[in-house]
Amino acid sequence: MGRLFWKIFTWFWVAIVLIALGAGISVRFYLEYSHFEIRQQLPKAKIAAATLAIERANIERVKELLKVLSESSQHPIYVLDQNRRELLGRTIPPELRPRGFHGPPPPGTIRRRLQSSDGQHYLLLAHAPRRHSDRSGHFWHFPYSSTIAILIALLISTLVCFWLARYLTNPMKVLSRASNQIAAGKLDTRVGNIGNRKDEIADLARDFDAMAERIQSLIDGHSQLMSDVSHELRSPLTRLQVAVALARHQANPDDLERINTIERDIQRLEELINQVLTLSRLENISNTREKISLDLSELVKTLVEDIQMEADQKNCRIVLNIENTIAISGDAELLRRAIENVIRNAVYYTDADSEVTVDYKVVGSHTCIDIGDNGPGVPESKLEDIFNPFFRTDRARERNSGGRGLGLAIARRAMQAHGGTITAKSKPGGGLIISLQIPS
Repeated sequence: MGRLFWKIFTWFWVAIVLIALGAGISVRFYLEYSHFEIRQQLPKAKIAAATLAIERANIERVKELLKVLSESSQHPIYVLDQNRRELLGRTIPPELRPRGFHGPPPPGTIRRRLQSSDGQHYLLLAHAPRRHSDRSGHFWHFPYSSTIAILIALLISTLVCFWLARYLTNPMKVLSRASNQIAAGKLDTRVGNIGNRKDEIADLARDFDAMAERIQSLIDGHSQLMSDVSHELRSPLTRLQVAVALARHQANPDDLERINTIERDIQRLEELINQVLTLSRLENISNTREKISLDLSELVKTLVEDIQMEADQKNCRIVLNIENTIAISGDAELLRRAIENVIRNAVYYTDADSEVTVDYKVVGSHTCIDIGDNGPGVPESKLEDIFNPFFRTDRARERNSGGRGLGLAIARRAMQAHGGTITAKSKPGGGLIISLQIPS
């Protein structure tokens, strides 16, 4: 059994012991209160015993009883005969001295007029039992003392268990935050030694850091490989372009169509390499990259005007709606690429003779751009996947789709570099809406 087990065991054991102690103290106080109640009733029982003996005319028995009660009680019982003489010859305390057989008893005293079976009259005098309120100086004799003791025990056990819960859950919160940061792309996140612990949670933190280190190494290696391959392809691609240009000058008219096809393929390959290099740079971009204040609405207007020419080939119209605007701080080139990729993607997949909407507005401290098309849409289960590099839906994998699955991935990296977000949702009636949110 590990160290964490013994910590849990020890603290729960301490909590149980404290609860048991609290319960024991409560029982003790309850018993003391019960004894106090008995002591309260004892004088009444003594008076009853003396009364019974007098009524039976057993005076000798009464004297023996009074003598015993006088020795064992702080407040003895006194009995006067009809000649006002105390049976044991004791002096009556001033507060108990009667003014007559039929007068009212002084406060705090008991007076009983008794008649024995032989016709003799007697007067019994005693102090009245004290009420609970008369013992206000003895706190623990109150009836609610047991409740107070239980509440104290519960309070102590609650504090102990609360501390234990925090001790165990705080490291989990640290690990959870670190996991979320890694999921958000901050691969350099590490948890380190959580609170200088030396238990299984510390081992878990070290394993987590080792895992994060390995993931970062793999992803960095993947990015570096993509970048290196793209750079290596640049040189032969340039030579191919030169060779095709020379071949065009020397080619027969019948060969021009094939040369045009080769040029289009080379152009697509060059665009793919450029996008891979862009994505690689965005994945390794630093948050300290210089940002300037710019009016993003003007950038969006320019992009819409440029891309409208492509939309005209499908007889589509790009509708731009700008509600309000605000200056933001950002990298103009990165933002231009992100927004351009999303708008071009919408134009490419929207149906012919339809429209693409670009809604620009400021909500709180964020600039929001919603770009919607009227295309085939994306299944709900794949709305998150479309932002992964090289991912394409089944419809996009058709021969004539032409997509490479990098445009939205580049847009997401650009949004992350600005602390923003990009999300997708299905459009009612068909189509897709891409939402970009950029902090102002």
